[in-house]
Amino acid sequence: MTMSPGWYPDQEGKPLEREWDGSKWTGASRPTPSPVPAPKPDKPELTLFGRILKYVGILAIVVFLFVGCVRLVTQAGGDDEYNGDNEYEAIAQCEARIEDLLKAPATADFNSTATGGGTWTVRGTVDAENGFGALIRSEYQCTVIANDGGTMSTRVDSFG
Repeated sequence: MTMSPGWYPDQEGKPLEREWDGSKWTGASRPTPSPVPAPKPDKPELTLFGRILKYVGILAIVVFLFVGCVRLVTQAGGDDEYNGDNEYEAIAQCEARIEDLLKAPATADFNSTATGGGTWTVRGTVDAENGFGALIRSEYQCTVIANDGGTMSTRVDSFG
């Protein structure tokens, strides 16, 4: 078997390569070259269509999550459609009317309860500053009526 001319590993196990001219070893040698790692394939670039598709997909996921959250929040109260006729709305309506009667409404601290349904009776106390800055407690009672269309009318029955 004949070897073609070229560089071959040293036969004595040295970290060298020796040159073969096709018939004999030449006296030339060189260090064994370090193995060259195979190049990593480049990540293919997305086409314009691919980039558009990627962003449309991300947008669709964001919209889906947003709509889901909105539905979850709006249905948190149950399956019935909200019409404003509930205890908390009645209390809020009464407290707003009482605040209109206070000298310093920003200082108001309410303690309210409501009974009824459709027509609510709201009773409670409010601690608030008077015109001289003194904190006083007043009792109140309101009647709150839920009207058709989700509006409410509020009447202050007693305050003082």
